[in-house]
Amino acid sequence: MSMVGALFHIMNHALTKSNLFLAAGNMIHGSGNREIRRFAGIGRKMPFTMVAFTVSALQ
Repeated sequence: MSMVGALFHIMNHALTKSNLFLAAGNMIHGSGNREIRRFAGIGRKMPFTMVAFTVSALQ
């Protein structure tokens, strides 16, 4: 049972982190810059990406 839990945790971590990196790359590509301070208002510009990023960050 502990092996199943460990495998579930590893898979969840891998999917969550990959989703965070994909969302961050999408934000960088969509905004055209890499500076976080210039991402103001990106949630209105890319709502689906922000929802995916927020859900992944909360897991």
